Amino acid sequence: MIANFALSLLLTLLLFQVPGTSPSPKSTGVSKDQKAQAKTSAKDKKAGKVEAPPPTPDAAASPTPSPCPYTIEEAPAQPMIVRCIHSAKDTNFEHVIFMNKSIERGNNVTVPILGLKAWVDQSKDHDPQALRLFLAGHLLPKDEQSSVVVGQGYINFQLTSLSNGSDSDERKAWVLIFTEARRQSNGAVPISVGLPKDLQPFASDAFINLSVYPSYTRYVVVGLVLLLIAVFVLGWQSDLLRDVTHGPPPAPAKAPYSLGRVQMAWWFCLVIAAYVYICLITKEINILTGTAMALIGISAGTGLASVFVDNQKIADEENQKISLQSERGVVQARIAVLTAAASAAGTPEAIELQDRQKRLAEINALLNKFPAVHVIPSSKGFLDILKDGEGLSFHRFQIAVWTVVLGLVFIKSAFLDLVMPEFDTTLLGLMGISSGTYIGFKFPEK
Repeated sequence: MIANFALSLLLTLLLFQVPGTSPSPKSTGVSKDQKAQAKTSAKDKKAGKVEAPPPTPDAAASPTPSPCPYTIEEAPAQPMIVRCIHSAKDTNFEHVIFMNKSIERGNNVTVPILGLKAWVDQSKDHDPQALRLFLAGHLLPKDEQSSVVVGQGYINFQLTSLSNGSDSDERKAWVLIFTEARRQSNGAVPISVGLPKDLQPFASDAFINLSVYPSYTRYVVVGLVLLLIAVFVLGWQSDLLRDVTHGPPPAPAKAPYSLGRVQMAWWFCLVIAAYVYICLITKEINILTGTAMALIGISAGTGLASVFVDNQKIADEENQKISLQSERGVVQARIAVLTAAASAAGTPEAIELQDRQKRLAEINALLNKFPAVHVIPSSKGFLDILKDGEGLSFHRFQIAVWTVVLGLVFIKSAFLDLVMPEFDTTLLGLMGISSGTYIGFKFPEK
């Protein structure tokens, strides 16, 4: 019995010393899973397949992707504008130079240039101070560098502000740039730098978002919309745009629309909207032109002259009626005296009586032309501006058409060219002639 116990103990110690084995509480034999894995391994060895070892839990994680793939040390054949640049020694990407995501007029823009130092070292003619900014393919010669850091591969440019008095060429370039930016939903325009004399900017696939409209634009637009709504509502509900020289008609009728006042409102709204729109984009203030002032002056003069003529006609008509009534009283009194005298035919008194009776008939005929009841005109709709006392009139139609045509030209110039238009003296003269014709025809109007 002792011998059997010693033999069992010896076998147990031998099993603990064999690597890769462990005692099982139930059995020391090979499990089914181990047998299956052994068979699969044998098959893979025969087929020549080698299974890759499983990853260890302590394996190192893959490195973080680079936030900027361009380094200052690179020297391409030609410089290239990139979105960012950093030193190859900056492995932790702690000092990366990035291009601005968005800019607006008056801002400072940072332009990283891959191979800038190599380009400067190529030739003495490669002066980094001479490089200028290109936006949307247009050279901006007045936008000079605020700093040039060749060693770190970037240049800072200070964008000019049109309100600071840029020259005409610079302004034209900015207008074209704004036009391109307005075509894009996010205002993205290509950006590059280059030498002005070559007009050939460096290669670039970089874009920058140009903020055409400032952040407060929505509030300005709301204000303009409210102004236009106020003009339309007040013009419809009140006498703001109506001719009330004859007095207000009985309710619910309203006075007819005045062509002169409508023209004043037209040019007022156009000039205000164009001025605000141009100021929002260019940040210019002194942009009113002589044409804008002349158009406002012509429309104001037309409206004022129209009111003057209407009031003068009413006053003349009233004075004429009073004069005729006064004369009729005198003639009637004299006729009464001559009739009481019963002068014989052929005498001077009889002849005077005949003349007085004839004059009385003329006076009564003139007074009968005046309406017995003062008729106050009422509105028949917006076509009132094209009608006089006898219906549609061509002189009113003419001034209305020219007002609309010149207004459309004004809108086009303000929206596309970002400038108040300058009409020559011929166009302004034509507008003045149309207004003068309208005023002239108001005298015989009924």
